[in-house]
Amino acid sequence: MFDQPYKFGSPLSKELGKDFHIYTEKYKFRAENIVYYILAERYSKDIFIIKFYPSRLEGCKEKRYSVLINTGHAERILATCLDLAKNIYLKVPSASFGFIGAPTYLTEKDYINTKRFRVYSKIAIDKFGPSTFKHYSDPHQSSYLLVNSKIENQREFLENAKSIFSDIYPVLEFN
Repeated sequence: MFDQPYKFGSPLSKELGKDFHIYTEKYKFRAENIVYYILAERYSKDIFIIKFYPSRLEGCKEKRYSVLINTGHAERILATCLDLAKNIYLKVPSASFGFIGAPTYLTEKDYINTKRFRVYSKIAIDKFGPSTFKHYSDPHQSSYLLVNSKIENQREFLENAKSIFSDIYPVLEFN
């Protein structure tokens, strides 16, 4: 399962960030007849946030991560995101990864234990071993963090990560 990713090439673009957001790389892949974009956002402390959406939702920022397309290709699409994370980890061995499971458009009203969070969390547990990453999740915020096991001060790192997540997702409250 999750072992047949779609092919993606070199980044289409690399947009510089500000403050603790260092840059965003944008990749493109095709799932049958639908084009998708994957964003790899790099933040301070080598935290990477991987996001994806169908290209047709490029201009719809408020729902690009929330709409379900229902094409039957979710497994391969998620495998593609995992493949990108693996490539990043090979290039940046100090990398940690995080995600927020966005609420499903029109059916979920808030970020509490969303469908995406539940699915992505299971994948994270299955695909990222505890010897490589420490797993931290907050179902109330539908947030998940895979902290590189090489990081000595996990508590301090978590506090920095919360600050980053709070900046990216101001609607959420990270305590």
